[in-house]
Amino acid sequence: MNPKTTMKLFIAAMAMVVMALAGCKQEQTTKQTTGQTGNILDLADIAKYASGPQAYIPFLDSALAGQELAPADRFQVYIKKHAHYLNYADQYYKAQQYADSLLELIDANRDVFDSGNMFHAYMSKANVCYKLNRYSDAFKYYAKAKAVAYSCKSDCEEGVYLFRIAMSFYHEEKYLESARLFNETYAKLTSCKNDGQEYNFRRQETIGNTGLAYFKAGLTDSSIHYYRAAIDYILLWMPQFPGQIHNWEEALSVVYGNLGSSYGSLKNTDSAETYYLKSLALNEAANRNLKDRLFNLIKLAELYTDAEKYSQAEHLLTDEHTLFLENLNNLTADSLELVYRAAGANWKYYQKKGDFNNAIKYLQRFHEAHEAKTLRTQKNANYDLAKGIDNVEHETQIANLEKDVQIRRQNNIIMALTVILIAGALMVIYRSLKRFQQNYKTLEQKTEKITVESAIKEEELQRKIKTDQLNFLALIENTDDFLWSVDLQMRYLAFNKPFKDYLYKLFEVYPRTGQKDILQEKNPVFFEKIRAGYVKAFEGAAHQILEKGIVIDGFAPDIEIRFKPIKDEHGNIIGVSCFRRDITEFLGLIRKLALNNEQLKKIAWVQSHKLRGPLTTIKGITSAIKEHELDQAHIALMMASLQEKVAEMDGIIHEIVAMSDDQQEL
Repeated sequence: MNPKTTMKLFIAAMAMVVMALAGCKQEQTTKQTTGQTGNILDLADIAKYASGPQAYIPFLDSALAGQELAPADRFQVYIKKHAHYLNYADQYYKAQQYADSLLELIDANRDVFDSGNMFHAYMSKANVCYKLNRYSDAFKYYAKAKAVAYSCKSDCEEGVYLFRIAMSFYHEEKYLESARLFNETYAKLTSCKNDGQEYNFRRQETIGNTGLAYFKAGLTDSSIHYYRAAIDYILLWMPQFPGQIHNWEEALSVVYGNLGSSYGSLKNTDSAETYYLKSLALNEAANRNLKDRLFNLIKLAELYTDAEKYSQAEHLLTDEHTLFLENLNNLTADSLELVYRAAGANWKYYQKKGDFNNAIKYLQRFHEAHEAKTLRTQKNANYDLAKGIDNVEHETQIANLEKDVQIRRQNNIIMALTVILIAGALMVIYRSLKRFQQNYKTLEQKTEKITVESAIKEEELQRKIKTDQLNFLALIENTDDFLWSVDLQMRYLAFNKPFKDYLYKLFEVYPRTGQKDILQEKNPVFFEKIRAGYVKAFEGAAHQILEKGIVIDGFAPDIEIRFKPIKDEHGNIIGVSCFRRDITEFLGLIRKLALNNEQLKKIAWVQSHKLRGPLTTIKGITSAIKEHELDQAHIALMMASLQEKVAEMDGIIHEIVAMSDDQQEL
């Protein structure tokens, strides 16, 4: 038996023994006292390490069965179960139930819990709302957590709050802002005097996430600096928490994998391979964090492919976990991303190996996964907008809106009081004009109704405009192809990041919304081709062009550009959306197939024309010999002619064989 497996079984057995002893102790009392639950939670962590995350909840429920827990103990159990369902089991609705239970528990026992407990309860609720894409609710509870943290001036709670906000910015792909917030988080957590497992583990996570944010922002050297700092921190503190060493090892494996990606982006193949293998070894030894292991397998396979180490790459790409799954729409986000990356890695591998049949198959799968990701992103955007707020960054905007609502209410109250006072004054002073006053009041009510209805319609229109805009942005940012749109004056309305980076690489200038198409000034010749597509779309027709792209890095790619008119809700054309895709590889395959076909036609022509002459002569000679009695002189003459035609046919056959060899070399 493997020594590590034996050790796991030993740990699990010891956990069961300790749990049994705890159960014996429970028989002597009728009620679990505050502080005793911590031992059981530690044992549950050991069981999770020994038997896997699936053993955590059954172990915990079994250990706590029949016990009446004090509120403080119940709080700790709810926190643990919430974290498990949120971070390990991905069962967000169960995590939400325990977050609600935490809030109810605190509400019913306010004399027991302090502000720190309230902060963690609010953060738990906010985190699960964020996972469920309910960003409006998430912000509300983040705001409550922030108010608690800043009111009690606790660096620990402020650090946890800043960490979540930094994660929000990271998910929104605002990487530099995310890195700044992670640095602020680390400063707060360092000032926090809590040296327990939770806060120390959060500190290393903050350092590693800072590196990840810099890597996503393209600052690879900075990312390597922070990854190395995270490794040093983990190795320093890991021995001080022997009961949680598996969590620290898992964190270390993640940082190793990220460091491998950084070196891979710098084309430092040896260092990248070293850190990928370190990450895989840590994961495989403990059989944990399968998702991280699979992503690193694919990254390592791509690294081997780029280095032309095809045998090592093929071994990793044929791993059963990287094979394609059938129904993309039913996959989780991580599984869909795994299929997307695996398809891309296989496509690159087979394309470099020259196996174009498999390359095309995997390329098709790659695009299917890409379309599924795009569709899912668009659906998520629609769902988010239905909830009213799309991300935590709108904190200031929401605060301003709430302030505007308050001011509007005050104005309405003042207006109502003013109307009442005026009405009273008119009743006292102008009793004779009572009928006129009633008509005036009726008119005023109608005016107010019209004003309210207009405000509602305006708000609905603004919401629709915002929805359309964010749907469009979510769509164009989730592709490596170039997407942009222009108005009727050929000014940029929107564009995605690949398009922006491409123009900067060409002309060292970034495009801006509202700016005229940069090509009009920088490359008028190519702009005329683009302008022709704009004009077609302005006339109401979708249009497509196939062209050689602008030369970049000494190479002009083959490109396909599609133009499609943009219409408003009344059907009026207000602009053009454009989609540009690099089809160099596709056209290369088509040209190769065309050359092969032409060569086959030549072979067929040789077979049908050149062979026919000597073959006809041979048939005539053999028929003459068979049907006529000839003397030896005639027979000798015919045999010589027969040998000549056979030699001629042999030469033609050699020519066909040579053409076939040339066809195979194409």
